[in-house]
Amino acid sequence: MATLRRTYPGIITAGAALYIVLVVGVLLAAGIGHLLPESAELVYTRRDALFGQDIYLMDVERTLAKRLTHHEGENYSPAWSPDGEILAFISTRSGYDELFVMDVEDGTLTPYAPRYVPYSAPAWSPDGTRIAFRTYVLGSPKIAVLHIDSGETYIVNNSGSSDSPALWSPDGNWLLFVSFRDGNPRLYVVSPECEEGCAYNERLLLDSVMALWPPAWSPDGSQLAFASVSFQGMRLYSARMTCFDLGGNCLGELKRVTEGVSDYYFPTWSPDGEHIAFLDKTDDVTDIYLVEDGEIRQLTVGNVNLKGVTWSPDGEQIAFEIWRGGRVDVALVTVTTGDVRYLTAGGLANIDPAWRPKNSR
Repeated sequence: MATLRRTYPGIITAGAALYIVLVVGVLLAAGIGHLLPESAELVYTRRDALFGQDIYLMDVERTLAKRLTHHEGENYSPAWSPDGEILAFISTRSGYDELFVMDVEDGTLTPYAPRYVPYSAPAWSPDGTRIAFRTYVLGSPKIAVLHIDSGETYIVNNSGSSDSPALWSPDGNWLLFVSFRDGNPRLYVVSPECEEGCAYNERLLLDSVMALWPPAWSPDGSQLAFASVSFQGMRLYSARMTCFDLGGNCLGELKRVTEGVSDYYFPTWSPDGEHIAFLDKTDDVTDIYLVEDGEIRQLTVGNVNLKGVTWSPDGEQIAFEIWRGGRVDVALVTVTTGDVRYLTAGGLANIDPAWRPKNSR
């Protein structure tokens, strides 16, 4: 049996601390939609004993799934373009990892054979013109940016250490990543611009904390959330940044938001920027919690190996991966009630849920 392929980065949870970093800017509330639309859709990767690993599109309300990829190779790590019309993913159909983009409506596939093989899920720029991914150059992890129109690919960071995959800032001006270049995990940003020669314009955001992958931008780009290693475990903090012009290291004044210590990780912002969902692991049980107005509320109860948390576009539902019955399935939890509904049943594993952007329908 082939090995399950995924580019979900490993997460260190032992002794973790969750921080919220407030950067200069005003929080823009986008507002939550009323009800989950009947046409709400998400994609996920399914491992099947007969067909290998393929990507499926699911109508969430009707729980109807459509297979998008049809190949014996491994197809995984789907990522929607901002307009929800194009899907980027990684495939081994050529005998090695290669980046493809698909027009979801007509199934047209466009292969990209950049100079650098992708080793992380593709990440679209907010304007849909570029894709960032993690690659290796002479054995060192690097961040590459692919320009969709030209097909050109550039390396934008200059570290020889273990740098993580990158996340685009909401304005598209920066890529956020975690680097071990000083021996400890730290948060850095780098400019994605490289057409006129890479300047490797990297900046350390906080030199006083150790940040774990993955961090998360708030929807308006004014805040960051991330888990941080601590001998005392994890606590939730906020910090107002003293700079974000990237002219130097940015320092923040930390403030504890909640009490308690645990293994908290994988923070994700709600679409309106009002709430943060995160995972809390106690013994072998992992559950979803919410930060709401400074209070923490448990959303799921008694789950094992829960991962892949992602908000629906209207903020009413959270999709996640859950281990049950000897396989991994994709499930939904309603934010207001905590009701859980399983979306998948079958296959060996169902992972990497990704909601289709709201403005595509």
